[in-house]
Amino acid sequence: MNVIYVLLLTILSVICFFLLLKVYKLRKDNILILNERDRLTSQHGEDFNRLLANIFDSLPLPVMVKDSGNDLKYIYWNTEAEIKMGWKREDALGKTDIDILGEKEGTRIREIDKQVLQNRKRIISDEIVEKDGKKIGDVQLIKVVLEHRTVEPWVLMVWWDVTALKEAQRKAEEADHLKATFITNMTHEIRTPLNAIAGFSRLILNGNPEEQKVYSEVVEHNIDILLKLMNDIWDIAQIEANMISFDYSRFNINDMLGDLESLFCLPSDKDMSVIISCDKNAEGCAVYSDKTKLFRVMNGLIKNAIKFTSEGTIKFGSELINGGDMVRLYVSDTGRGIPEDKREEIFERFVKLDDFTQGAGLGLFVCKKLIHSLGGEIGLDSEEGKGSTFWVKLPVSKD
Repeated sequence: MNVIYVLLLTILSVICFFLLLKVYKLRKDNILILNERDRLTSQHGEDFNRLLANIFDSLPLPVMVKDSGNDLKYIYWNTEAEIKMGWKREDALGKTDIDILGEKEGTRIREIDKQVLQNRKRIISDEIVEKDGKKIGDVQLIKVVLEHRTVEPWVLMVWWDVTALKEAQRKAEEADHLKATFITNMTHEIRTPLNAIAGFSRLILNGNPEEQKVYSEVVEHNIDILLKLMNDIWDIAQIEANMISFDYSRFNINDMLGDLESLFCLPSDKDMSVIISCDKNAEGCAVYSDKTKLFRVMNGLIKNAIKFTSEGTIKFGSELINGGDMVRLYVSDTGRGIPEDKREEIFERFVKLDDFTQGAGLGLFVCKKLIHSLGGEIGLDSEEGKGSTFWVKLPVSKD
């Protein structure tokens, strides 16, 4: 019996030993499996984080994240944020908005962030982003609170530049305003000479020969006004649509001034209270430009001077400047002059210094557009009550 008992104990011991060995092996394998799972999970998490970073870096929008638990300092800053804000990621991370945008703008944004964190609500707003007091652009911005059970909330901020959109909206509104102004002004400017033409045409039928001559001159004058108005409208339409054509050639400036001189400076049997003269100082000067367009600009400037000069002198001419590289054409008068606050806007459309003077306020606008298209400059010098000098500068052709 003792032998049998010992034998059974031995067998049971061997069985227990193998069972323990098996359990140990299974536990070891399980640990290896768990470690591999953790390794794969960790690797997957790192891969996923890299994927997210690549996605955010590829977005054409600035994406930034701030940590509310660390004084709202930046903990994420994508590539587009580097481009738009002008701060490298390594320089921006760990900084606050005050560090990046300055005290005033940074404090303003910080207050908005605090409101977002307090209300836990997403906000979308239109903002003007500034840096060091300078406007970066108009943006539309969205801020969202990101919450996690183990860390303080983060503030996610994404914004996109709407400067071009705002500018397009402004131009559309300006175009609507200009269209309405244009229709109003043109209706008035066209109706005035048409009424004169219609009225005096009827008087011609019933007048004596002397009266008919006077009435005919009035009708002819108002037809000229209408024709000029139509030409200005046509030119503006072509210029705005980039459809106006130019006929460039090399010509002598004094030859063109001679044509203007024969038009405005011929002796007249009328009592002239304004003396018109021409000074051709740019001897032998040639330019490569459109002679017809330049002649029209100078013709318009001289006629303007005549319109606003009741007595005194009008002088037009040329002179070389900038060491002979540029020629300056000018029209000077002793008229009423132009108020200082009107000198900047005098070349804009529909600007008139005197509402009682005939004209639609388009002439100088057309002159400016034509000269700029010819690659020149146009401007004025004036003293109220003493007169004005309108000038055009063009490069000299030395070929």
